[in-house]
Amino acid sequence: MNSNPEKFKLDRREVKIRQQFVATTRKTVEDISADMTSPATKGKIERDARDTLMATSRKTDRVTRMEKAKELENQDFIQQNAPMLVRISVTS
Repeated sequence: MNSNPEKFKLDRREVKIRQQFVATTRKTVEDISADMTSPATKGKIERDARDTLMATSRKTDRVTRMEKAKELENQDFIQQNAPMLVRISVTS
């Protein structure tokens, strides 16, 4: 494009605008890349990952406790109602 703008039906002004766009975009990408690889960003990513794991762990612990409590309630119900269940099965 730069060596033969007439081939692409571009005038010098359009070529200059496109070159500026490419340069600006390239600089923006470099800046973002530098930000993403900075120690501060890496630290934030690690902290967020650790916080997510801890939240998941706490949630899992809570769910596990709830499941155990539910299981105990079910066992208690069965033990309390076992005589009635035996009578029902014998008479059927």
